[in-house]
Amino acid sequence: MKTPTRLSLTRKFKSQKGVSAIVVALLLLVLLGFAALGIDVGYMFVARNQLQNIADAGALAGARDMGDIYCPTPDLICNPAATVDPARIFAVVNSVAGQNSAGDLAGISINAGDVALGVWDENAVPPFSQPPGTQPNAVRVTARRDQAANGPIATFFARTMHQDFFSVRADAIAALTSGPAEGEPDVPIVMCDYWFQQYEENGFCQQNVKLYPANDPSGCAGWTTFTIRPSSANNLRRLINELAAGTYWDNNPPLTVGTIINMVGGNIANVLADEFQDYYDQEKDENGEWEVVLPVIECPSCMNPNQNSSIEGFAKITITGINDLPEKQILAVVDCNEIVPDPPGGPPFGSVSYMPVLVE
Repeated sequence: MKTPTRLSLTRKFKSQKGVSAIVVALLLLVLLGFAALGIDVGYMFVARNQLQNIADAGALAGARDMGDIYCPTPDLICNPAATVDPARIFAVVNSVAGQNSAGDLAGISINAGDVALGVWDENAVPPFSQPPGTQPNAVRVTARRDQAANGPIATFFARTMHQDFFSVRADAIAALTSGPAEGEPDVPIVMCDYWFQQYEENGFCQQNVKLYPANDPSGCAGWTTFTIRPSSANNLRRLINELAAGTYWDNNPPLTVGTIINMVGGNIANVLADEFQDYYDQEKDENGEWEVVLPVIECPSCMNPNQNSSIEGFAKITITGINDLPEKQILAVVDCNEIVPDPPGGPPFGSVSYMPVLVE
């Protein structure tokens, strides 16, 4: 016969077993919830990364095709006013997306409304816009898995919590905004980046600049022999003659961002009066204008740059004339909105590469 004490302990033990079962059941529900969170959210992030890769690739492909429109092969003669067909860009973007997968779906499609051509300006708010009547320089692409395109992604465990699907999307913008990383300058003259910084607020496009005298603060320019040493007047004269003959770049590699070039200090009046004047007369058009590419180097001020320095980028300018009196002067205008058939990698000193970079 059980004593009252034993009966009380037995009942208490059975009661605790019942409570434990309830606690275990609740913990299982919590663990199941964490499993849903971990697996489904992780899968969602994988799918989103896949969509981001698709958006990046699509935007780059679309902007690259835009660069081909501006600078068609094989001649690579650039026309920044060329007409860009949105349907052509859309077809290129969709072709790239269709070769990729996101989640359990192979062959992603992009809606027509998710491909936009516009203008990228990092100093504007917002930086991507679509002002009417302007030439586009950027492509924005949205890749999605939702009700609008490709269907939402089915969940694994979250459906036990009445979450059967989730929607994800990714955006990317590629633009023709990077300055060229290399160039074949037409003249043995450099400009200082300090000159461009003076006009950051109002812009340097179409600003007048004096390329000579070299110590003129309105020019921030100087003579260079590129990589030829020593940087003497004789070598400068030889370089001008080879550039004028069109033979220098046949025998030398293009200059690149980071290349150390040699500066010629002072004003080389005799070179300017003879060889450079003849070179200008040979190349100028009927309006007395000559479009040239030249290197841009880092300078702390607009003093005559006479120290060897590395190239920061390249600028395109139009030499408008050479004045004789009261002093020889090379007058020019800085060009902007120029597209050049060179790889990207430098600051945009008015000219940009026809090859795009991701900007967002």
